[in-house]
Amino acid sequence: MPVLHQPDQHRFTVATTAGDAELVYHARPDGTLDLRHTFVPPKARGGRIASDLVQAAIVHARSNKLKLVATCTYVQSWVARHPEEQELFVS
Repeated sequence: MPVLHQPDQHRFTVATTAGDAELVYHARPDGTLDLRHTFVPPKARGGRIASDLVQAAIVHARSNKLKLVATCTYVQSWVARHPEEQELFVS
C-alpha cells in the first residue's frame, strides 16, 4: 500500500480497508521532525503498515536533510530494531 505524505496535516498516511493509518509529526523550527504518534486501525494491524510509515518519514528526512526525534513509542522500538537508521535520530 502506498504511503502518502500530507505536509499540510503533518502526517504520513496509508489508506486501509479499515480506515487510515497514520504517523503524525511536528515540524520544529530547527528543521527537525518530531515523530509523535503512530496509529494503525485494529483490523489492519499485524503487517508492515506501521513500519512502512516510519520508513516513509526516514526517506523524507534523508531527501530533505532533516533530523528526526522519536517521541512515539512505536518509532522508538522501530529504531531499536533498525540501528542502521539511528544516525538520523536526535534526542
